[in-house]
Amino acid sequence: MATALDVADSRGGTGEVGGSSDMSTLTDYFIADAQQLAIVFAGWLTVVNEPVAREVKNPFTGQTQRVRVWPPGKPVSNAEPAHSPDLSNVPHVQLKSVDPVKLATLNNILTGISVRDALDALLKPALVHRKNEDIGLHELPTRLTTALRALSDDAVELAATNWQETEEMQSDQFTLRDCRNVLQSLRGLAQNCKTSQRMYLLWTL
Repeated sequence: MATALDVADSRGGTGEVGGSSDMSTLTDYFIADAQQLAIVFAGWLTVVNEPVAREVKNPFTGQTQRVRVWPPGKPVSNAEPAHSPDLSNVPHVQLKSVDPVKLATLNNILTGISVRDALDALLKPALVHRKNEDIGLHELPTRLTTALRALSDDAVELAATNWQETEEMQSDQFTLRDCRNVLQSLRGLAQNCKTSQRMYLLWTL
């Protein structure tokens, strides 16, 4: 399956990075402050601070594993959550298959943190949907957002080359151009991220 990307890193951005399967994960990256997050994700639930250990099926590998999970807490609001949040009023990019595992490998390349530790940092949900378990929201680590913001064009090219060579990107047939374009889009978001805002990943199976 050929890969393609057509991304606009503004309000209402559209785009797609192709993978090796029609069942690829849809991944939206966006920036928002606390008030914007509460509006877009009205009806979603907060999570408790301390995780518990459970055996779950990893949505990205299909394997059963013992992981830390964060039980749901109070709702952001009493509204009924939409099946799919509307990101049209916040800066975002729509990608395909740029999931937490791939993001962890990018974090390793840009910051030096191990892939395992990088993935652990992404495990805690920012919020959870009341009913739909096939959608997830995670906050990007501040260190990764800072690293993305600081990328020069030369650094984007080097990081894209290294990222494209990883097993995670190879398995979904990402080309060097795909990786370069994704990095440029994520850099654009990071550079527009204000002090009061955070960068998020919304994935949908």
